[in-house]
Amino acid sequence: MKRTAFVYLREARFLSVLAAPLMVAQVSQMGMSVIDVVMAGRYGAVDLAGVGLGASVYWPTMLLLTGTLLALTPTVAQLYGAGRTEETGAVARQAMMLGLLLGSIVFWVLQNMEPVYRWLEVDPQAIPISVEFLRAQSFGVFGMLGYLVLRNLTEGLGLTVPTMVIVLCAFVLKIPLTYFLCLALENSKDWGELVADGLRPSPCGYNFLAQLSQLK
Repeated sequence: MKRTAFVYLREARFLSVLAAPLMVAQVSQMGMSVIDVVMAGRYGAVDLAGVGLGASVYWPTMLLLTGTLLALTPTVAQLYGAGRTEETGAVARQAMMLGLLLGSIVFWVLQNMEPVYRWLEVDPQAIPISVEFLRAQSFGVFGMLGYLVLRNLTEGLGLTVPTMVIVLCAFVLKIPLTYFLCLALENSKDWGELVADGLRPSPCGYNFLAQLSQLK
């Protein structure tokens, strides 16, 4: 009985070492969307409606792609556990090609959501903001999918701490940037919105490059 309890505790400790960083990373990832909504709410009610509407399209789409690419993690883990680490590169490249294909489809969808909004009779005031939000976000799709492939690869190899550090840094960086672009530039609204739209995809690109730097 004591031996069984010891085995359970030991396995729980090993699992916690792997799972805790992933939990922190996932909460930080979703926190980025929360920052967008909170800052947009202070910027204006119409802006909040537009960003919220855009986020309701963007994140379910990304979750669908995330679930598709998630198959990479157990595949890599099985190869790593079997001592066939050299084969993980080919699997990751296949996942990257799949990500490029899916990303192209998502990019087109996000760039052309305006007719769908008008067909659904969405509030006309929120449509322009949501459309521009989605178009800006669409340029970060490829960086996000590349990051997800590399993240799943490293997690399959048992490396979960780099993901936590990368996403936490992106989360911390996003707070002052979003505040400055949405509120500090309020008197220069048009220029501020233009710069904000241009920088919205930057956390995705940062995540991709940072995750890439973890691979040798």
